[in-house]
Amino acid sequence: MKISSWIIGLLVVCLCVMVFSSTIADLGTKYGVTYDETELGVFNKTADLVSLTQDVENQEEAGQTSSGVIDLVGDYISQAVQTLKVAKGSLAVFDEMLRVSVEKVGLPAYFITILYAIALILIIIGVIVSAMIKKDL
Repeated sequence: MKISSWIIGLLVVCLCVMVFSSTIADLGTKYGVTYDETELGVFNKTADLVSLTQDVENQEEAGQTSSGVIDLVGDYISQAVQTLKVAKGSLAVFDEMLRVSVEKVGLPAYFITILYAIALILIIIGVIVSAMIKKDL
């Protein structure tokens, strides 16, 4: 992926978010809708993920230097386990936020399956395969 197309895509996504949020804010003021903060608290799960990532980063910064081959292999295994913990946490955040948002919007349950399929396709084809063949797809 060229950096220019990535930046343009990022700007388009930001534009869509700005238009969507300003439309929602305008409709809220126009019709006098108030939001309950307790309902929106369920979407604040990224703080848990950030704290987990910071814990892993602090453990790595405080780590010791490897002196032998066995220590080096042990370090790689522990780093892999830490990476899996962060990946599991991010998937749990995605899962919980997706389920709650689909439920609150009132969409059928098959939307969860469709959104999971889209995410898996983006991860597998967009990241892993393109990294393996060293070509943007």
